[in-house]
Amino acid sequence: MHGADLVLVRVPVTLALAGVLVSGCSDDATPAVTAEESSSGSESSSTIAPTTAPESTVAPESSSFDPSESSSSSAGESSSGEGESSSGGETCGNGAVDADEACDGDELDGQDCASQGFDDGTLACAADCSFDDSACVMYSCGNDMQEGDEVCDGEDIVAQDCTDHGFVGGALACAKNCGGFDTTECLSSVCSNDMQEDEEVCDGDDLAGASCISQGFDGGALACADACDGYVTDGCHECGDGVIGGPEACDGDALGGEDCASQNFDEGTLACAPDCTFDTSACSGACVPGPVEVEFESNGDFISQGDGWQAFTADTDGDIVQVDFYWNLAGTNDEFTMNIYEGGGNGGTLLHSQEFPGQGMGVFVGFDVNVLSIPVPIEAGSVYTVEGVDTFGWQTANGGVPGGTSSFGVGQHKNIRVSIEYSL
Repeated sequence: MHGADLVLVRVPVTLALAGVLVSGCSDDATPAVTAEESSSGSESSSTIAPTTAPESTVAPESSSFDPSESSSSSAGESSSGEGESSSGGETCGNGAVDADEACDGDELDGQDCASQGFDDGTLACAADCSFDDSACVMYSCGNDMQEGDEVCDGEDIVAQDCTDHGFVGGALACAKNCGGFDTTECLSSVCSNDMQEDEEVCDGDDLAGASCISQGFDGGALACADACDGYVTDGCHECGDGVIGGPEACDGDALGGEDCASQNFDEGTLACAPDCTFDTSACSGACVPGPVEVEFESNGDFISQGDGWQAFTADTDGDIVQVDFYWNLAGTNDEFTMNIYEGGGNGGTLLHSQEFPGQGMGVFVGFDVNVLSIPVPIEAGSVYTVEGVDTFGWQTANGGVPGGTSSFGVGQHKNIRVSIEYSL
């Protein structure tokens, strides 16, 4: 330094107290330290003249704080955070079931709709980690909707019918408890298909081997009831029932419009015998029957056999009293029916129908003898037809017959012999 020159230096003074910065005020005077006062420190120290301390920068009021207040606030915030964590609010959505959570995301903690008291459905987890059972369902037997373990429900029989359960038809239903099907209205047979099945007595043309005779009648045409539960015997006949049927000429008081005159007598009272033939014992007159003569006969070599019809043209007036069929070795059934029609073919007026016993299988060849129960009047020049039904062994032959056709056309004919009786 040069002599007595005095150098002044402004030194800001900063004090630290308990971690708090304190600056001196601009009005505080800092005493000058002379060289003498500090001589003990250093002889070469220069004397510093007193000066005024510079203005100090003061920290903003918001930066000033009380250590006790700071500590209390920090602890309070930490406590609040721990409280929110324990309620599950912050952990819901992490995919793990935490305390107080029923579920979390796809994690249902082993629960499902059944554990929540429902019958079926899909349990889910709501956004607040509680169960969402909106997709769970309760089943109710009787609501006409097959659900869950139900086999069916009311009208809902899941597109099944009786045929799926071994029956041929009927109405399938659902059991009242929805646990199975009710087949009480299903049918093991179908009436009207011409096949006698199971509990059916008969079905259409299938009479299960029954006939009027097996039902206690003398003959006739047995039929099956519409419900397949029994037989209709209206077409059966029985001598003594007062109704003319089958081969009966009469029955009791029923004479079929006949009298002594129609039986070639002049007068008297016609009656019916116990065997349902006419009783002419009370008739009288000059009517004398003539001899029985063959009116028509067709006979040829065998080519086939079976049912059919043969027409012929009458040469004389008289009454048909006998029509014989020619059988081959095959014989015939136990009985057969003969029908006589007016005109050619079996579409004309039926004049007479009668059943006759057969000749037996394989034991007879030739013409049988079939005497009519009543005579059938014919006129010369008119055409008549004889038909056989259930005539298995009735012979068919080659060639046409003069004055007559057959069911087989002009090239074939049935072998028959028609005998008539005429009055003298």
